[in-house]
Amino acid sequence: MSDESAERLESRVAKLETNVEHLISQNVEIKSDLRSLRDKFDERFARIDERFSRIDTRFEDVTQRLGDLKVWVLVAVGGGLLSIMARAFHWL
Repeated sequence: MSDESAERLESRVAKLETNVEHLISQNVEIKSDLRSLRDKFDERFARIDERFSRIDTRFEDVTQRLGDLKVWVLVAVGGGLLSIMARAFHWL
């Protein structure tokens, strides 16, 4: 191998090493950015989960109130029906 080709090979290897170092530093930056994005998403999804749990609680309250309302409607309709029947059969 001649000195000229050895020098060319050495310069090419040095260039490759520089490129690899640059790629490694970019990879580290990308990993850091992804970690920060993951942390932000985790924080936001935690807040969204909290909001949904509050909404679930509200829906449970509404469902309970509707159940209570159904009972009162049945009592009122039943009482009204009994009143109509009592009038029709001349019980009152």
